[in-house]
Amino acid sequence: MNEHAPAPRNAFVRRVVTAVGIATLVAALVLVLWFAVDLLLLVFTGILGAVLLRALSDPLARHTGLKPRWSLTLVVALLLAIAAIGAWLLTPTFAGQLADLAKTLPDSLAQLRSSLSASALGRLIVRTVERAVNRPPDLESLQELLTGAAGSLLRWAVYALTIVFVALFIAYEPRLYVEGVVRLLPVPRRPRAREVLDAMGHALRWFLIGRAAGMLLVGVLTALELWLLGIPLALLLGILVALLTFVPYVGPILGGVLIGFVTLVQAPGRLLLVLGIYTVIQYLDDYLVMPLVQERTVSLAPALTLAAEVLMGLLFGALGVAISTPLAAAGLVFVRMVYVEDTLGDREHEVRKPP
Repeated sequence: MNEHAPAPRNAFVRRVVTAVGIATLVAALVLVLWFAVDLLLLVFTGILGAVLLRALSDPLARHTGLKPRWSLTLVVALLLAIAAIGAWLLTPTFAGQLADLAKTLPDSLAQLRSSLSASALGRLIVRTVERAVNRPPDLESLQELLTGAAGSLLRWAVYALTIVFVALFIAYEPRLYVEGVVRLLPVPRRPRAREVLDAMGHALRWFLIGRAAGMLLVGVLTALELWLLGIPLALLLGILVALLTFVPYVGPILGGVLIGFVTLVQAPGRLLLVLGIYTVIQYLDDYLVMPLVQERTVSLAPALTLAAEVLMGLLFGALGVAISTPLAAAGLVFVRMVYVEDTLGDREHEVRKPP
């Protein structure tokens, strides 16, 4: 009897060691993911780029009979050509408009100062701004600022190159990476894993198509509005507002602040008109474009979208805010299919599958 007494104790020790080992492995994995979070965000942004490229090249391949690789190469070449021609044509225009703005800026600021000085609150704003502007320069702080700006510029350049290469690699060989993820799972679960990944890709594709349509609508109408009302830098502001519109809620607010500032400096009497028309344009995007997209993909509640933007912004900065909504859309598809449908067995409201 005594010979077999230590057996239960040994089994208990093995269970404890196994539990400690698993906990240590999970903790190490969490730490690695946390320190590599910037890389993971860049990879996800590259995935978005790949999804967008395939959304453009796949219809071209279907309608022309070209192989997917050739249609993708053609799309990439066209995008590069459009970017190069646009930069060549628009750079002189933007430079001229910025030069004109620099010439008229002192008079415009003086007029704005005079208008603000008519009220007590305005005088307080003027004094606060003047104290900040007239503060003696600190050479050490200026050096730190320039060094930080140079470092940030270099970091974002590396980020951009990483995103471009990840997008191209995945766009040219999407199944290679999908199968690489699927093979990490047990064989019986692999067909369902492919369904989930395809559904997530479908949601991201239609999200990007919807955002591209909304950005085009907002950018064109905003530039047209500013041009008709005589606001300088109308085209540049239209492009910037279009880019900001990619981020729901937060982006349109930042765009409104941007065009509001330029209008306030150049034509303060038209500020309310400009912002009123801009608000109508944003409503067209919210209530015309987005509902059409949500018919083909998941619908994100406004509170969920805003919470995702705030959380990602607090944790990961500007890049986190930019990709928060598509990440939330993909995450919602994953939760519904893997947890709600498979774990809970609730298939009454299945996620829309790719056609």
